[in-house]
Amino acid sequence: EAARALARDHKYDEAIAKYDELLARAPDYEEASVDRDTLLEFLDLARETYEAALRAASDEEAEHLFSQIDEIILPGYRDVAERLASLRAKKGSGKR
Repeated sequence: EAARALARDHKYDEAIAKYDELLARAPDYEEASVDRDTLLEFLDLARETYEAALRAASDEEAEHLFSQIDEIILPGYRDVAERLASLRAKKGSGKR
């Protein structure tokens, strides 16, 4: 339950470490193993999407990709919220 709470609090690396500790003590705990693997998959997807957003050809594309991370894939990932706020402020001010 501690690992899940860490993940809910967007402390993903700490959650993975907690799952690792738990699985070291109880390697047959399938639910923890599945939760850990799922979190790792979401972290990979968030990382790939983040990198794509950094390479985006336009602010609109970057905003779309960062929004996917923040709203769907993994809320609280890295500095996505700050980057979104900056892109949205830039768009609101008419700067391109």
